[in-house]
Amino acid sequence: MMQRTPLVRVIKIICLIALAVVGAVIPVASSWKSNVNPEAVAAAEIAYARGTELSASDSLAAAVKFRESADGFAVALAEAHGEGAALRFNHANSLLRAGDLGEAIAEYRAAALRAPNDTRIQTNLSEARGQVARSPGVATPTILQYICGVWDFATEQARWIATIALLWIGCAVLTLNTHWRSYGLTAFACALLLGTTVMLDVARRNSSAAAVFIDLAVIRKGNGEGFELTIAQPLPEGTECEVIESRLGWIQVELADGTRGWVDDQAIIRVN
Repeated sequence: MMQRTPLVRVIKIICLIALAVVGAVIPVASSWKSNVNPEAVAAAEIAYARGTELSASDSLAAAVKFRESADGFAVALAEAHGEGAALRFNHANSLLRAGDLGEAIAEYRAAALRAPNDTRIQTNLSEARGQVARSPGVATPTILQYICGVWDFATEQARWIATIALLWIGCAVLTLNTHWRSYGLTAFACALLLGTTVMLDVARRNSSAAAVFIDLAVIRKGNGEGFELTIAQPLPEGTECEVIESRLGWIQVELADGTRGWVDDQAIIRVN
């Protein structure tokens, strides 16, 4: 028994340090909290429903309502720190019906970053992509995106709460009963695994270099109007690309087919 005591103390210290780290990270992860404004969401949903009703009889009035809906969801997203796959999805639907194809695709992709396996998001994203004329294609998912899709059955917030709970359980078990040390270590290992999935999700979003053209634009061989065109024809709204470099109001992008060029930074929107 005397030989086990130092090891148990070390394990307890490790658990307490882990809890302290979690406590320090919680403020950083505050954006995961659901700060949804129900009034803004309700108003946006009503405007969307009204736009749908008007679509058959008055397309202009319908577009106004869809724009109103998109603005409402944008307000709700701002108050929720940009988080929430459902909010992003609804915002994308409103943008698409309002005629903002590029922004809609960017929002669908942002929603997919938060819920990779949501079939509704993937279906609507595919439909939106089908409206892009002369699309150069879409980049294949990265290995990290494939990996993160494995645990998409549970939200980040749920996994983070489970991580904290398991850390406390493991620490409590080791403190109250050293004979249950294996259970405490198991809880600690599960907490480490769940916490790692959350960190990988955050890394996947933060490492995204995806962008979408929100207007018809040309790409050039250099960062300025004086450079030759990389492609003779302008690229259509909704074209997807990866950002390589930014310089003096210009952004170097790479298309799905590997073509690289520079475009005015006002012509694209980042996916985040």
